Amino acid sequence: MPSWILLLALWAPPEKILYLTHSAGFRHDSLPVSQQALFDIGARTGKLQITATEDLSALNNLSEYAAVAFFTSGELALSDTQKESLLAFIRNGGGFAGFHSATDTLYTWPEYGDLIGARFDGHPWTQSVRIDIEDPDHPSVPISRLPSRSPKKSISFVNSHATKCEC
Repeated sequence: MPSWILLLALWAPPEKILYLTHSAGFRHDSLPVSQQALFDIGARTGKLQITATEDLSALNNLSEYAAVAFFTSGELALSDTQKESLLAFIRNGGGFAGFHSATDTLYTWPEYGDLIGARFDGHPWTQSVRIDIEDPDHPSVPISRLPSRSPKKSISFVNSHATKCEC
């Protein structure tokens, strides 16, 4: 790679991420912690600028963002215009991430179900589970080193579009 490309990448402004944390259902106590974690990652790397909000009107204009991330729950009161804007944003190359309860959101909007890939179906039990790490060299692995069996709260999904999920 030519060194001038690397220099341009280092001088690039941080990517703006809209982090929507609206709770129309169960409100998770971890929301402030999740926001702080994203702020810290942005500050440490200089690559992300996080706009955290519970205000659904933030979806009215996504043009300044590189990605939208949901940590939401329940049936969000989104207008048809907001729904279409979000889908158009993604179709045009904008990023989307859904954290934790994002699968417990917008059950009555089929396109969101397609976007998120699965629907939350409850916490049926807490038990020891085996975690298979498919790619030990992936950057997320060092921060998530877990014993081969670990007591975790299980999450069930329905209509999962995942190809390698053993949920």
